[in-house]
Amino acid sequence: MALGLEIPNISFLIAIVRPLSRTPPILSLTRDERTNNLLESLERQIQQHGPVIGLRRDGRVEYIVSDELTPQVLTDDATFSFELETAKILKIEFLPSMFGHSIFQDIDSVINTLLTKDFDRMTHRVSPIFERNAAEFLMYHPEGPVNLLPHLQRTVAEAVMSSSKGDIVTP
Repeated sequence: MALGLEIPNISFLIAIVRPLSRTPPILSLTRDERTNNLLESLERQIQQHGPVIGLRRDGRVEYIVSDELTPQVLTDDATFSFELETAKILKIEFLPSMFGHSIFQDIDSVINTLLTKDFDRMTHRVSPIFERNAAEFLMYHPEGPVNLLPHLQRTVAEAVMSSSKGDIVTP
């Protein structure tokens, strides 16, 4: 599986980054090379410059990776971890160092265990709330512009309370 456009022996990887000093060579193709014989041109550039090259296009740099490196680029979790990168984005990268690298798998397991055991019960409890509130909404506001947000907030709040605390009585 590759990202971007696939052609034999070459995979395009699009990166919205500025080239660093240690990046592969950034090359340009002529208009003729891009339109008439792109595959041959890219194969020739890879043979001349190595298994990874960069091409400028539309203000971005597209990194072209040869077939022998594509599996490593797309699947090597020794240098990339989805969980750790997501933790960085969420600014909780301290969690793995405090609780071990399996913290996200542990959280996922606990949530799945807790939610799946009561999921059927919660579904049967919550769907009538949405149906009842939709019917009430249509009865009181048959036509014309209406602000849906307060009705939706009330419905979601009631559904959350019902699924977590049990049945509740609403006015």
